[in-house]
Amino acid sequence: MRNLIITFLFLASIGTTQAQTPTIAASDLTVVSKYCSQTTLSWTNGNGNGRLVVVSKGSSIAITPSNNSYYLANDSFGVGHSFSATEFVVYNGTGTSVVIDNLETNTTYYFAVFEYNGGGSTFSFRTSSYPEISTTTKNLAVSFSIDDPYQCQRGNNSSFTSNVTQTDASNAVTYSWDFGNGVKSTIANPTYSYPTHKIYNVGLKVSSYRCKAEYFKQDTVAPMPVVSFELFQDSLYNSAMQCFTRPDGRNNQFWFKNKSSFGSLVGATWDYTFISWRFGDGMSDNSWNSSHSYSTPGTYNVKLVAIGSKNNIEFCSDSFNLVMTVLPSPLDSSLLEYDSVMCVDGNIFDFNYNSSNPLYNYTWNFGDGGTSNLAKNIHSYASVGEYKMSLSITDDIGCTGSYSDTVKVIPQPVNVISGLAASYCQGKTEYNLTTTTLGGQWLGDVNSMSGKFTPSKLGLNTISYAVNESGCRDTALVTTVVNEIPIFEMGADTVICSGTSFTKRISPNGANVLWNTNATDSFLSINKVGIYWAQISKGACSFKDSFTVQMIGAPVVKLGGDSLLCGDGMKNINVTAPEATYTWSDGYAGGGVRKITKSGSYSVVVTNKCGTATDDVNLTFLDYACQIFVPDAFSPNGDGLNDLFRASGNVEIIGLEVYNVWGGKLYEGKDGLFAWDGYYENELAPVGHYYFFIRYLNPENGFEYPQSVSGGLYLTR
Repeated sequence: MRNLIITFLFLASIGTTQAQTPTIAASDLTVVSKYCSQTTLSWTNGNGNGRLVVVSKGSSIAITPSNNSYYLANDSFGVGHSFSATEFVVYNGTGTSVVIDNLETNTTYYFAVFEYNGGGSTFSFRTSSYPEISTTTKNLAVSFSIDDPYQCQRGNNSSFTSNVTQTDASNAVTYSWDFGNGVKSTIANPTYSYPTHKIYNVGLKVSSYRCKAEYFKQDTVAPMPVVSFELFQDSLYNSAMQCFTRPDGRNNQFWFKNKSSFGSLVGATWDYTFISWRFGDGMSDNSWNSSHSYSTPGTYNVKLVAIGSKNNIEFCSDSFNLVMTVLPSPLDSSLLEYDSVMCVDGNIFDFNYNSSNPLYNYTWNFGDGGTSNLAKNIHSYASVGEYKMSLSITDDIGCTGSYSDTVKVIPQPVNVISGLAASYCQGKTEYNLTTTTLGGQWLGDVNSMSGKFTPSKLGLNTISYAVNESGCRDTALVTTVVNEIPIFEMGADTVICSGTSFTKRISPNGANVLWNTNATDSFLSINKVGIYWAQISKGACSFKDSFTVQMIGAPVVKLGGDSLLCGDGMKNINVTAPEATYTWSDGYAGGGVRKITKSGSYSVVVTNKCGTATDDVNLTFLDYACQIFVPDAFSPNGDGLNDLFRASGNVEIIGLEVYNVWGGKLYEGKDGLFAWDGYYENELAPVGHYYFFIRYLNPENGFEYPQSVSGGLYLTR
């Protein structure tokens, strides 16, 4: 009995104290299986008397259970106790596995198992070192396309192409189509023709093992428009057959009334209706009702095209045709003949319409008050002027045609030629002649097409101009004389030697002579260079010619001094004289710049009409390249040692300049002398620092390259 009492007290003590936290967490948390909306978990229990499984969508578990709280679980995700909008309790028990439903496809979920002890309202959860795992559900997604989702009811045929994406491509997929009108299909890519027009909500549901997906899209089948039109009946002349010019004098005009209608589209209304009138003559209009006037007679097929649309997408179109006839005008201008211009003297105009139709009625108005009802007429005008004539013809069915024009009665033409001089010098220059009357014909010694006169024929030239203005004729005549030009030649340009002269002669043949020196003889003595001309005049005609005189001297040759050159250097020798020949000792031909690269003695003889010159030079090329050496000091004290500042070496010096420290130039070498003796303006420069600039030619690889060197030097005593 005592033991029982102790046991009871012990148990009572347990029930009234706080539960102990489990010391061993669950382990081996494993995803046994997963599908699009379901996942199975298993684990090994810890040492708690129960455990809680929490699932989080998209991220790790953020909130853990709180002690002394009871959590209602449901294996359908989102139904059990929620820690947050994405965290739910899916299991609360003593087992080792759970099957979780209501998951989203292709979504990552995080799972955690929390061990606990207790019961009633006393619970102690292990919230550290708990197992956690994540997995992504399988994916099953579906969409489909319609080859043409906007069709007319007539001839509609929609092809549906499904597009299924799933994690396990090997899983079988079942299809369930609903075309929106109760018709079903279970094939992957069906085709279907709708019996009536409507906007259909097409759905596709697909499923594989424990996976489902669905997709919806609209397919539009539109009704055909009913197209027709007629002519408005409230106009006197608005019929399908009209005169080109109506009896009221106006042009033909057709007024069309649109009677088209458009069926309703269930689920939508037309937001745009396109109307196109095509009148059969290339013209068109987009108004609901329309009118048209034709520019030429004929039979025209008028078509009305109507198109219904929704959201700027054209669905259905139809058309309706009626034939309109435009009767031709009874007046054919090709049958009309009349005189348009006549001289006032004795004018008789013909006005004729060459038709044999006896049913035509004619009304002529000649513009001066005269009229006629005959087809053919003659008429005379009393005075000069312009007259507006007109003809109106009406046929037996009331169609009319009219024509009008202006005829002229003109005075006798005034015909005068101007622009021709009394005489010309013979040549090829064209002279424009003008007349008071246009449209005539040129005759005689003149260009018959352009009316231009060219004084190429010597002696008397006769020119006439004939005009005919509707029978008014006149001829004007003028003359001119063409004289010969005393042409001569001065001859070719001349070259003379310095200090000489020559005489230029021409043959004037009795004509007057004038030189540019104002001399008037037939000859001129010349001893200066320049351009000389002479002019020979005979009557009013003269001719001038010129020639050029140049003066040259005897040739001058300077080959330079004998030189010692670098082994790879080159010597440029320039030998040039006007109109000269060149004879070299080594057989070289020609003048100008000669490039020499070999050692030897060279001589040349240069000859022109004014004399001969010769020179020679010895050139020695070393076996090594050239260098330049510039001292940095010199002592111009007259002891014969180091008295000159100059560069040395086997290069050709072509320039030397010396400056003081203020930039003033003290020396510049000339005429091949490039050595400073320390003097400036005949006085010895003071001791101190100076600067030099040396230019030289450095022969390299067969060429002479200009180079320079500069630096400082010191003048001492």
